[in-house]
Amino acid sequence: MTLRPRAVFCVLFVAFLLSMPSVSFADPPVAEIFALVREKALYRPEVLPEEETVREEAALNAFLRSFDRYAAWFSSERLQKRQGVRHVAPCGVGMAVVQDKQEKLIGIPYDGSPAERAGLRYGDEIVAVEGRPVRGMDMEDVALAIRGEEGSSVSLMVRRHDGGTRTLTMTRQKVEAPLLSRTEEAGGVRLRLHQFTPKLVGLLEDELLAMAKKPPRSLILDLRGNNGGDLEAALACAEMFLPEGAEVMRSRDTEGEHVRRAVKNGVAASWHCDMVLWQDGLTASAAEAFIAALSQAGRAESLGVTSAGKASVQTLFRLEGGVLKLTTEQLLFPGQHFSWQESGLRPDEFVKVEKREALFVEKKTEVYQ
Repeated sequence: MTLRPRAVFCVLFVAFLLSMPSVSFADPPVAEIFALVREKALYRPEVLPEEETVREEAALNAFLRSFDRYAAWFSSERLQKRQGVRHVAPCGVGMAVVQDKQEKLIGIPYDGSPAERAGLRYGDEIVAVEGRPVRGMDMEDVALAIRGEEGSSVSLMVRRHDGGTRTLTMTRQKVEAPLLSRTEEAGGVRLRLHQFTPKLVGLLEDELLAMAKKPPRSLILDLRGNNGGDLEAALACAEMFLPEGAEVMRSRDTEGEHVRRAVKNGVAASWHCDMVLWQDGLTASAAEAFIAALSQAGRAESLGVTSAGKASVQTLFRLEGGVLKLTTEQLLFPGQHFSWQESGLRPDEFVKVEKREALFVEKKTEVYQ
């Protein structure tokens, strides 16, 4: 069987926002939600509660999270609030934000962005925006506080790895999120893959084709801070390094296991250069799938620290009054029958770095950049 292409939540969510109509707000369609839980959910509760007890959005989400940490109900009101972030506050400061396992907000500044120029470092915890603590705030409200009109300023209090805090003032401007960065290294090339999207597939292929006549002696694929993105894009990128017939990914859903294999030789499949995958505690989801594909095929060695350990795939179901998110699939190691969920990917060589581990409830590139 073939692994069905399915994008992870962060990418699909934007498309849902753009297509959501203005609707009147109503109670969640609990009966339909329960039916989907019974039919599609990879993780299921032992007993479904009485429908009347989960009519409120907060109660429904508490129930969903009781058996699936990534499950959620997004009401139309909440979706429209997200959709309006860019219109109300058009400019950000050039960073991605993830939520770690302690529910702290962690900043990842883009190279040359206002956030980086102001002194934000990779892995800084965002403590407050304009003096207002962000702990416990809805992430859309945090985004609205950070974003604003072009040229205006915003102050962020951040906490460093050593526990020290400082306040950084940065100027808002329109910043495009980076997808791929190239750096010439001694005797080789380092390609940093920031996030997997359909556009990145073309960018990476162009880079590899440009090097194909004379491949570098070494190639570093840097996936530090890459929280994933589009799973199909990640697998397409992995196939560029694999020979025809190689197993790219294995997954399990309610119908059983599915296998995806490369249908042709990738552009870099015959390269014999030293290939290294660089990972850290913020490497997750589709990025972990990319690493697993190349590592299991023996195409590259990994270095860094253990990755985040998110090997589950979420699907969005549009219903009357909102969108339901459920975990529907788990990714497995190619050629194996077990997953790296929770445990993460252990690198072939550990390199001591300041470690952050991400929860990846959501990545907020689209609202912070």
